[in-house]
Amino acid sequence: MEKHTPFEEEIRQTYHLEAMDSAFSNKLDSELRKRELSLTARRPKLTWQWSYALAPLLLAFALLFAVGPNRVLAQLKTWFGYAPSGGFVSDTGSIRVLAQPVSQTKDGVTVSIKNGVFTNDRSTLEVSFENVPASAHFSQNFGKPVCEEESYLLLPDGTQLTGYDSFDAIPADVNEAVFVLPCIPMRTLGKAPENWQLSLKFIPAPDDFVVYPVSIPEPQVNLEDKPGAEEAVKAPAETQDGLPVKDIIEILAVVEKLDAWVLGFGYKTPHHLEDYRNNVDLSVVDAAGNLVPHSYDYEDVGDLVNELFDLNKNNTEFYYSGLSAISIPKDNYTFPLTLTEVVNHIGRIDIPRDQVLFEFDAGTNPKPGDVWEINQTLDLGGYEVKVLNAFVTNKVALGYCFKMDGGEKVQQVDVYLPDHWSNFGSGSGMPFDPPFIFDDCVMIDPLPKGVIRVALQQEPSLLLGRYLARGTWSPEE
Repeated sequence: MEKHTPFEEEIRQTYHLEAMDSAFSNKLDSELRKRELSLTARRPKLTWQWSYALAPLLLAFALLFAVGPNRVLAQLKTWFGYAPSGGFVSDTGSIRVLAQPVSQTKDGVTVSIKNGVFTNDRSTLEVSFENVPASAHFSQNFGKPVCEEESYLLLPDGTQLTGYDSFDAIPADVNEAVFVLPCIPMRTLGKAPENWQLSLKFIPAPDDFVVYPVSIPEPQVNLEDKPGAEEAVKAPAETQDGLPVKDIIEILAVVEKLDAWVLGFGYKTPHHLEDYRNNVDLSVVDAAGNLVPHSYDYEDVGDLVNELFDLNKNNTEFYYSGLSAISIPKDNYTFPLTLTEVVNHIGRIDIPRDQVLFEFDAGTNPKPGDVWEINQTLDLGGYEVKVLNAFVTNKVALGYCFKMDGGEKVQQVDVYLPDHWSNFGSGSGMPFDPPFIFDDCVMIDPLPKGVIRVALQQEPSLLLGRYLARGTWSPEE
C-alpha cells in the first residue's frame, strides 16, 4: 500500500469535511489542477475531501509543501516587483492584460475568464466555472473516468502552451490566443460539457495597473545551529508558556502595499516537516507585546504563496514546509514583529497496515442515518483506541463512517474496507486537542450489506509532544 504524499498528509491532518459548496469546489479545483497532483496517490481512497469546508483558507495556505535554498530566493532581488494575479515581474513595461472578460456557456454551464496578466515570465488567467452539476463531480461517480487532460493556450502559429490557469510567457508580438479546455477538471467524463474554446485578446496594461515592491529578507534560521524536530522537542534550548521553542519560521518574501505588508513565510527544516500546524492560531505580536492583526485573505496572499511554491519546488538542500502568507495592516508597531504558532509534534505507530481491526453487521438494508454501536477497544502498538460506532453518511457521497476515541495520544486512524473497493474517503479530520475523538469514512455506493470488515489504511498518527514555532520580521529601512 502506498504512503500518503506530504501534501495529502497536510490536508488530512488540517481540514475536516462538513459539506461541499460548489463555489468553493470550483476554486479548489483550479488550485489542485494547477499543481497537477495525482488523483491516485492513495489507495483505496482519495483525500481531496479534507479541503472543502475550509476551501478559502486552503487556497491561501494549503497545497504548500515546498523546498529551496537561499540562492533561489535571492534571485528575486533582481525582480522589479509583484503584480496581483501576475506574480513576480522583472519588466513592468511589458505587462499586458486581458482586453475584456470572456465566457462560454454550454447546456447551462458557463466557463469564464475574468482577468488575465501576461508578462515576460508567464501568463496567468482567472478561470471560473458556474452551474456545473454536483452529479458530475468524480466523488459522485466512483470507478468512472475523470477529466485529466490539461488545458492549453493555442497561439496563432499553432504553438500550444499547456497548463491550467498558469502558462509560459506569450511572445511580445502575439496579441491573441485561444484558451482550450478539453473538459472540466475533476469531473467525470461525459457528465459535464466538454471541448471549450474561448478567444482571448491582450492589450498593454493601463497606466493605473499596480505593481507592488518586493523585498527578500536576509535568512535568519540557521539549521546548523538548530536541533532537528525531535531533538528540539526533547531538549529545548528555550521554553515559552511551558512549550519548547523552535526558531524555524522564516520570512521568505514581503510585498509592500500602500496599506499593508503581505508576508510569505515557511517552516525551515532539513526535511519535510509533517507536524500538525493549526494555522488559524498563528499569533503575531510586536516588540512591545501588542497583538498585531493579520488575515489570510486570498486576494492578498494566495498568489504570493503560489510564487514561493514555484520558485522552490525543484530544490532539495533544505525544506520550507507549510508555505503560507499573511496580510498585516500598516500601523505604528514596535518592531520586530514575532510570529509564533503552537505545533503538535506527530509520529506514527509502527504497526502493519492492511490488518483487519474490527467488523460489524450492516444488515440487509443499510441507509443514511443508521448507526451500529460497536464499543470495541483496539490495541494499536500498545496504544488503546476505542471504536465507538459505525454509521452511514451521505453529506458528500454515500458511505460508512467510524467514530473513534484515541484518548490523549492517538490523533487519527485511517481505515478502509478490504472487501469493497473505494477511491474516496472523508471524515472529521485530525483534532488538535485531546481527547482525540474523530470520524474516518469510506465513501462507497451502493452500500455493501451484511458483515463488513474494516482494516487499517496506514500507521495511526501519534502525538509525541508540542512545541512553539517562532520567527521574527522587521521592514527594511
